[in-house]
Amino acid sequence: MEIVILLVFLYLGVPFLLVKLGRLLPVKNPVLIFTVVCTLLLSPSLAPVTIMFVPAPLGVLLYFGVISGIGGMIDVVTLIVILWQFHLISIPTTAFIAYIIAKIAFESKNSVDENT
Repeated sequence: MEIVILLVFLYLGVPFLLVKLGRLLPVKNPVLIFTVVCTLLLSPSLAPVTIMFVPAPLGVLLYFGVISGIGGMIDVVTLIVILWQFHLISIPTTAFIAYIIAKIAFESKNSVDENT
């Protein structure tokens, strides 16, 4: 059950909070911050399970790597290196999509600021 809550928070909560904070706080480049954070958390990856791999967001792997300690983070980095062909496509694609969404979300902020 906690994995479902974590996934819902990753896919819905984090981008929503980043857009809200980017609009409220005087951040110099909110598009860059949104793109980097969403890329790290939402990029599709593959997690090893017994004898196969299952799809999982990179943010979930990073979360479990952090709570597992340095050994867990080494395992996450090793997994990314082993599956480099998959991540070579998934991470830039996620970054591009996050950039487009950030430009749309923060462009409306700029047009509102200019009108007032």
